[in-house]
Amino acid sequence: MRVDKFFSLTLTTLIIIFILTACNAGENTIEEIAPSILYYFEKGEDEKYKVTTMVPPVKREKRAVLTTEESLIKDIKTQLNSQYFRNIKDGQLRVVFFSKEIAEDVGLEEVTTALYMDTDISDRVYLGVVDGDFKKLINSNSSADYLLYRQLKHNQNKGEIQVVDLHEFLRAVHSDYSDPYLPYFTLVDNQLHFKGVSVFKDYKMVHQLTLEESKVFDFLNGRVNYHEVFSFENLHLNLGLVNSDTNVLLDSNQKRIKIKMMFNGIINEYQGEKDLTKKEHQLELKWDIKNEMKKSMNALIKTFQTMGVDPLYLGIYSKGIFSKPYDGDDWKKVWPEYDVDLEIDLNIKDYGTYQRRGIF
Repeated sequence: MRVDKFFSLTLTTLIIIFILTACNAGENTIEEIAPSILYYFEKGEDEKYKVTTMVPPVKREKRAVLTTEESLIKDIKTQLNSQYFRNIKDGQLRVVFFSKEIAEDVGLEEVTTALYMDTDISDRVYLGVVDGDFKKLINSNSSADYLLYRQLKHNQNKGEIQVVDLHEFLRAVHSDYSDPYLPYFTLVDNQLHFKGVSVFKDYKMVHQLTLEESKVFDFLNGRVNYHEVFSFENLHLNLGLVNSDTNVLLDSNQKRIKIKMMFNGIINEYQGEKDLTKKEHQLELKWDIKNEMKKSMNALIKTFQTMGVDPLYLGIYSKGIFSKPYDGDDWKKVWPEYDVDLEIDLNIKDYGTYQRRGIF
């Protein structure tokens, strides 16, 4: 009988201890940790990195914006923690943005390598370059980090923004057959605007594409094969619901690349002089669109060859079953010497009825 009572008392005591311990652990986990979604890197003094992050509120607190300067990436978290009364945790880090100055002058090698080596950080963190006072936006908008993350995630497969994560960036950097790129943003009146693709050579940004060039890049790259609107200002029209299919053949012996592209779409808006109710005018416009596409794509390819970069990943097509692949930097050396033959076919499913001459 005494044994049963002793056993019951001991069990009750252990349960109480377990509950109290669990409650304390829960309190530490929830109330003493501040997960960070966004890091922003810019140039500091004496070759240091200036890093800014946003700390989400717990209960009724205000969202905090913290900034520190360090030369070593590993010391950043320590310094941020010294400024706040909770532990800054980057396990939930989703977005890392770099200033234009760092991307161009310093390069991203040290930061991206440190992020990749940190086991707490996912290699699917979104990366981007921004020109302007990004800290001002962070300080004025308490939801800037979350909204930016949602925007990038939403556009990952939509094609309006060329979204790139840490894994994809580093894979392109270390590949013998390609060069990396990142989305490029600017700030106008404290509003963030996507301006196109920034092209990198190794870890440094060397070129920025316009919005129009970035859409052309998207189709050539083949990663995203759909755009809701494709504008042709010279032809006074918008091509809508545009999807594409791309086939690439590379002949390393002849140093020749053949790119076949098939486009489908509809005329969303036309303000030119052709009467699209007439078949011959439809065929003329179709021919003009194909020529405009081919002209812009050839110009972009020529730009990449002149700069000696391959963000289109065309070098990968040299790795055939029966052909010897290029070694080391060989592809980067011979890529500018390649002849690129671009063949475009276009299927316009609907020419629409909206014309400038018919609305007055």
